[in-house]
Amino acid sequence: MNMMKHRFQICLLLVIISMNAMSQVTLSGIVRNNNKEVLTAAVVQLQQDTTLVAMTMTNRKGEYNISDITNGEYTITVTCYGYQSKLEKLNITATIRKDFTMEQEAQVMLEEVTAIADMSQVVLPNATGTVYYLSNHAKSLKNPYESLQEIPRLIVIPTEKKVMLENGSSPLIMINGKRFGGSIDSVEPSLVEGVELIESPSARYLKEGIRSVLNIRMKRRKASYYNANITAKQMLPVLYGITMPYFETGNNKISFNVSAQHFYFHHDDTDWEQRQSNIGYYNKESSGDQRYNMQSYYADMNLDWLASENDNLVLNASIIYSPSKTVKTGTGFLSSEGNYAMQDVDKGDYFVNSYNLYYRHVFSKKTMLEATGHFNLNGNNTKGQRAELYDDWNYDFLYDFDNFRYSGGLELDFATKVGTQSLELGSHLTFTKDRVEQTAVDNPIFHHRNWNEYLYCNLSGNISKKLSYALSIGLDVMNRKVADKYFNYVRPVEMASLNYRINQSSSVDVRYNLENVSPNVAQLNPYNTSTDSLEIVSGNPYLLPSRHYNWVMRYRYNKNGWNLQPSVSYHLYTDNINRVGNTDPVTSIYTNTYMNYDKYRRLVASVNIGYRSNKWGGISLTVSNSTDFYEGQSGKNYFSLTSNFYGWKKKWSWNGYINYFPKIYSINSLTKSKGAESEFTITYRASNIISLNAGMRYFLGKLQSKTFMKDGAYENYNRLINKDRAYRVLLGLSIYINKNKNVPFRQKKQLNSTEEGITIK
Repeated sequence: MNMMKHRFQICLLLVIISMNAMSQVTLSGIVRNNNKEVLTAAVVQLQQDTTLVAMTMTNRKGEYNISDITNGEYTITVTCYGYQSKLEKLNITATIRKDFTMEQEAQVMLEEVTAIADMSQVVLPNATGTVYYLSNHAKSLKNPYESLQEIPRLIVIPTEKKVMLENGSSPLIMINGKRFGGSIDSVEPSLVEGVELIESPSARYLKEGIRSVLNIRMKRRKASYYNANITAKQMLPVLYGITMPYFETGNNKISFNVSAQHFYFHHDDTDWEQRQSNIGYYNKESSGDQRYNMQSYYADMNLDWLASENDNLVLNASIIYSPSKTVKTGTGFLSSEGNYAMQDVDKGDYFVNSYNLYYRHVFSKKTMLEATGHFNLNGNNTKGQRAELYDDWNYDFLYDFDNFRYSGGLELDFATKVGTQSLELGSHLTFTKDRVEQTAVDNPIFHHRNWNEYLYCNLSGNISKKLSYALSIGLDVMNRKVADKYFNYVRPVEMASLNYRINQSSSVDVRYNLENVSPNVAQLNPYNTSTDSLEIVSGNPYLLPSRHYNWVMRYRYNKNGWNLQPSVSYHLYTDNINRVGNTDPVTSIYTNTYMNYDKYRRLVASVNIGYRSNKWGGISLTVSNSTDFYEGQSGKNYFSLTSNFYGWKKKWSWNGYINYFPKIYSINSLTKSKGAESEFTITYRASNIISLNAGMRYFLGKLQSKTFMKDGAYENYNRLINKDRAYRVLLGLSIYINKNKNVPFRQKKQLNSTEEGITIK
């Protein structure tokens, strides 16, 4: 009886399995390009109605396989970086084979891509960087800064509209490979196709000192639309605040946007202490309080006109104005003179007016020419006065600078694509004319003029299925006039990068670049900008550009939300611009200036590890250890730590970051810090358009620093305690209004000023 029962159960099980097998089928095939080459790491997604049924990637033979599919109607989507996506409807009733041929996508004219599934776990490395995809949750948000928090190695502060890398630097932000302004308010997360973090930018950008690029790839928008938002955040008590309104409207031919920002510090108080010693006076000690106030106003206008399918014209204008004041009071003791009371006041007024005109002509789907003209006006008025009151005499010193700059240029950039290879050629002509006038002293006006012709060529593509490359070379031709002396330089700029993809989860890349860094006006200005009675601070008008050689090797692992990126880098700086000084044997006054120090080396080992979940958020941590080697000195070792985290649950979300740099070295100084730049914010979405947020800045404690400097017989110790930068509560409000139904994104150009302005301190 039991034997019959077991046989019946086995027969029933076989029938069930057979029936199930009859109703489940397999979909497979090969993905190739137009040249009949198989494509690895192409993403194949199968969707039924609004549900993602399966997602896979092609192997090294270009093959994909999706099994256990039940009969029914499906939508299949195939996407591959650098190619136009494919989308087809399939009625699957039996096992079928479906091959796809992908058309290459020109870098200069990105096509619309429809992604129907969550691709946030797909990561595509290449020779210049890595392509990431947003999750469905990130695409559902209205704030693009909140969406970008998902991208590994980015630190994003949504309430301040700030995007940084984990080392604290700011990447150049681009849209569809084109320059974009500092704000990305117009970016709608739902239309973002992919985000590319470029860490080996071509020679086109190395000339400007750009070492990373964040390229946001978007769909086109063709119907009428408008976007408006405002974000405001204030610290309690009223110490720090930022307000940022934005408005944009447009259609398939023209778009117009305006943005503004107001930022301030109010009564930012610091305790300070200073000790100086040198031959002649032996010792000087002082301490007291410092109060800092500043305002920063920014406004920007951008008009983008698509004159025809092949012609695009953009006009941009912006203005920045920033006044500031620092008052330093205290008492001290000078061993040769006795006790004294002191007051030091520094005032500054700074403005930049920038005007930019851009034109693009598309010759074909793969070839285009861009022309950009810049013109900038910049002024900076800086005043400083210090008084020291002794029993028998008084020290009083005043400096008053009136500075002005004209700058501008013309950029021509040509790009084309031949097969899988991309070629870029360009010519950038720029000029700068500076005037530095010390009105408080009868000094001659310092004039500085610089003409620069920069030529570059960039070639990139695939060597094999797993190996990609990028090569760039530029020629920097400079003609500089400082006072009555002329300088002429010809310097190369170089970049080479290789990426080898081990498998779908890991890759290795090796990068090298050489860049030139020209001295700024503050480093060239020959006049004293210090009010200290025992120290002179001035520039050196005969400085040469320094040269920076950088080698980086990185391993990248991305799988199931985990991101691991250990790296080793070596940096060689020749003709490096460093602060050095000497003591006058008669007056015992120490003169602090700049010179081209022969060279120094830096060795860095770092690791970035992070995890992101589509259900709750993510966290990232980067730890770096650096060793600096100066000529004639032993290695100086220090580490840094950065971290960011974000998450959400229903109507609540949160984010935070930490930047901790406990030590910083220079050729003759060491700065030790306590506390860290840190912030934690919680946001509540009160409605579809309104969000409320509250948080705490400097939540790791009060910012403090100690700097020890020694140069020959001169020693200087400075201690700063930022009394107001600890455990500060922030309250904020964000409003986002969008009206754009069925509006794929029209690729548009956003210009931004390339002028940083003239400053001498």
